[in-house]
This record gives sequence, structure tokens and C-alpha cells, in this order.
Amino acid sequence: MASTSCAFDGDPNQACSAEEPVRHGVGNPENRHWVRCHLYRPQAGAGGHALATEPTDSKASA
Repeated sequence: MASTSCAFDGDPNQACSAEEPVRHGVGNPENRHWVRCHLYRPQAGAGGHALATEPTDSKASA
């Protein structure tokens, strides 16, 4: 699910980065909003462990 490109690649004000959080300014100056660079994927904490653990069967321990 890792993105290999960013729709905002070439942004002269905020260069894309896979290692650092980057926000790209999008839209007209009157209605500017910011989106995270599609290349940046921070390490997941709990989410990565949830699927790695053995399932528990509550009936077996009762």
C-alpha cells in the first residue's frame, strides 16, 4: 500500500519526502488547504502489532 509517487511532485515550495513530513499547499490562495505528501509513511505503532499477535480464544481459557 506504499505510494510510489506523489500527485504534488515538483511543488517548488515543498519538495516531496519519504522520510520527513511535508505538507503541500493546494488550491487558490483564498481557499488554500494543505495535504500530506503521498510519499511520507511514518512507522505504525500499534497497528502493526495487532495483526502479528496470536488470536485468543476466550472460550478456551474459561
